[in-house]
Amino acid sequence: MSRWCIAVLIALNAIRFWGFGISPPGFYIDEAVGAAHVLCLKQTGADYWGVSYPLFSAGPGGGYFTAPYLYGEVLWTSVFGDSTAAFRSFAALVTVLAILFLTLYTRKKTGDRTALWVALMATVAPWVFQFSRIAWDPPLVPMFLMLGLYLLEGRSRWSWLFSTLAFAGAAYAYPPARVQVPLLLILLPGIGWKKTAKMIGAFFVLVIPVLWKSFDPAFMARARMLALTSDYPSNPYRDASIFGLAWGVVKQTFEHLSPQYLLVSGDRNLRHSTQAFGMISWVQYASLVWGAGLAALDAIRLAFRRPALFWSRLTVGEQTLLVLGGVGTFVGIAPAAMTWEGVPHAIRSIGAWPFLCLLSGVTIEHLLKKVEHWGKDSGAGFTFSRGIQNAVWAGSLVFFVLYLHVFFGDYARDSAAWFQVDRSPIAQAYGAMAEQGLGCEMIRGRYKDSR
Repeated sequence: MSRWCIAVLIALNAIRFWGFGISPPGFYIDEAVGAAHVLCLKQTGADYWGVSYPLFSAGPGGGYFTAPYLYGEVLWTSVFGDSTAAFRSFAALVTVLAILFLTLYTRKKTGDRTALWVALMATVAPWVFQFSRIAWDPPLVPMFLMLGLYLLEGRSRWSWLFSTLAFAGAAYAYPPARVQVPLLLILLPGIGWKKTAKMIGAFFVLVIPVLWKSFDPAFMARARMLALTSDYPSNPYRDASIFGLAWGVVKQTFEHLSPQYLLVSGDRNLRHSTQAFGMISWVQYASLVWGAGLAALDAIRLAFRRPALFWSRLTVGEQTLLVLGGVGTFVGIAPAAMTWEGVPHAIRSIGAWPFLCLLSGVTIEHLLKKVEHWGKDSGAGFTFSRGIQNAVWAGSLVFFVLYLHVFFGDYARDSAAWFQVDRSPIAQAYGAMAEQGLGCEMIRGRYKDSR
């Protein structure tokens, strides 16, 4: 990768660490409750509820804050303080690490230029930027997933185990990953069945505490309520047959791939999207449509027993990344598609965005190679290739500038009501500790029966 491209990517990612007091506005109740747990852990070694060094700390709405988030924030805020910006910048950090590991993994499988396109697509995607600025657990999932893939490419005989540790971290960090990760391990391309079996076995050993905790009805209450099989009155699938449930999963999977969601307006929840843009950039969407068209053309040719064109001209590494991108996208969407509330849902499917970036990056690189091969004798191919590369960069940068203008402008005003806390004691605890200087022990004593 050229130094200029790397410098631009670094500058674009640095924006994630700016303006936390501007947008998103306020400090949402989930953020405030998590911050209260973190401050209590730093002061007393126990969370707000008095549980010493917990793996999970109860939050609002039946959710739980997880050990990777809680202790990651403990370390981060011990250095950078207890402000809103400090808590939110941890999400920015893990998102930048996710992009870094994704880029390094792509580079190992293919080369510098493909890795560059993947990094660019991830950097300017609204899906990625939005959740790099909210202080909660989900952004840890892409980071652990990409770290796991990168470690799997190591030369150590224990690389499979180091990789599995990272995948287990994703499962601890956010409930939807407990569905995504086992499916991904089973379907990882290019991995022998013996290594796959070892990784799956090690994964289930590592998540035994999560499995044990799952016997707690309170721990699983929210998951049971949101599942398609739930008898909750608002669930439109509560009376569906097995075929109806299967159709619901398929239908909702493709809602996460619709133009309305990916290109036009994104998630309908203002905490998850500005709704002025889709979840990915215009350039990325165009590349995915191009790639899908080529794949469909290959499928038609194979149906008529003619050789594939697109697939056969890919390197082994590119083929692996395309298979992984497709598999990872669908298993990343699966947890969201298996629930009924707020679909398409950008947080529950957060584990899908790195794989969509893989698909788009490989497709862009294939287009460039095709153009270069087409005009290699006359030299026109490289001229066209340079033009396409400039267009990809220009289109991505223009999109990102327009997105940032909305994110730090109209969105910061329009979403204010979506990032507030309520009057519950635990929601007010962070402000009392960070702004009023009260100690956690004092607050616990005052509100000991508030759960």
